[in-house]
Amino acid sequence: MQLIMNGILDKISLGNLWLFSLFGWLGTSLSTLGGIMLVLLTAVRAPVFWRDMRHQPLFWYSIVLISFFLGHYVILRYQQPLAVPPDLDVLEGFILLCFFSVIAWVLKGKSLSLVRSVLVLAAIGLLASFVLHIDWADIASFFEKRQSFGKAAIAQGLYAGLVLFGFFVFLASLLDLVGNRKWKKIVAIAFWLIGVIVAATAFLATQSRGAWGAFIVAIIVAFFGAMVHCPHALYTNGKRLALPLILGAIFMVGLVVYYQEAIFDRLLQDSSVYEQLITVDRESIPYSSVGRRAHMWIYGIQCWMERPMLGWGVGSAQPLLKQDPNLAIHPHFHNTYIQILVETGLVGLLLFCGLVLLLLFSLCNSFKKGNIPLDIFIFLIGAWVMVLTWSLIDTRLIHYDGRFLWLLLMGVTMVVSQGWLRRKSKSA
Repeated sequence: MQLIMNGILDKISLGNLWLFSLFGWLGTSLSTLGGIMLVLLTAVRAPVFWRDMRHQPLFWYSIVLISFFLGHYVILRYQQPLAVPPDLDVLEGFILLCFFSVIAWVLKGKSLSLVRSVLVLAAIGLLASFVLHIDWADIASFFEKRQSFGKAAIAQGLYAGLVLFGFFVFLASLLDLVGNRKWKKIVAIAFWLIGVIVAATAFLATQSRGAWGAFIVAIIVAFFGAMVHCPHALYTNGKRLALPLILGAIFMVGLVVYYQEAIFDRLLQDSSVYEQLITVDRESIPYSSVGRRAHMWIYGIQCWMERPMLGWGVGSAQPLLKQDPNLAIHPHFHNTYIQILVETGLVGLLLFCGLVLLLLFSLCNSFKKGNIPLDIFIFLIGAWVMVLTWSLIDTRLIHYDGRFLWLLLMGVTMVVSQGWLRRKSKSA
């Protein structure tokens, strides 16, 4: 009876994970509901969860992080005098980031196809979000202004880049899934091209230079990584997928050519500022888009140096920025690492970076042992490179959309790196 009940709860948990993935970018309410249900269902099966997780270093690392954030709040809450009171909402956001092991546990014992389904649902939700947030009444001027699609434009650029990257990485798996029937492959490629066009259009329309740069870095790292580790597989798949890849590339180049004026205007917008950034002198740096970031970063380092070990407290970024009249409009430091450094100090930043390094080490180690297929590995490495590079110029770490991305990326990385998946599924 207990086995039957666990089986039912397991299927419900997977359904809630699908709900969480589909609505992670599309809408906050259903995504939050799915996440809450995941945690509650895990709590119901706490003994099983504990049995599976008690020997996992990543799980214990997440407990250390939660303990640090809570202890950090208590220490600064009663510290006198307290310059910037810790923000409970931000504290909650940091703690929720540590629940990635729940996502990994729900996928434990499942097939790779189910892991891919979670990523596909997230991509579908994002593409739907793009379409739903287009001002169709003003579609004629779509490319004449920067598009944000309902969220911060720079963040949407990152999300669109991740989906676009995934479309190319998982093309071979898509064609393998539909089988050898010609008409099925034609339909699959048609839908794939539509997805590429929507994602590429959104990627360019956000005019996010940070996302563009992070995407290029991820492509270079992923390509050369595949060339070093699996050159034969890369060559074989390249020949097999030549036609759809060429079609996808043609559509993307066409969009770039059509959109070239806006792209070059955006790229050259702050070209006169870059030389002044080298001086690291706030007096000589103008308050342009790039210049403001430099001002915030220099100011953030100065704030951190006043409280280097534990920082000013979670949620302190905005109050600190308001102390500078020229930066008062900004809610954060536009750099994930400086943001963590200012709010939680050197200890917090080292713990955060330690989690990322442990996840990446486990991922690479599992791939070397042959436990992870090439496409999953390339996608996760490319996604991590993209996110970590993008994090140098902005942060969405505890916003609902950014937190969703981090949770999904950490959870999927954990489950594939621990050897918890079945390579083939009888039911999937």
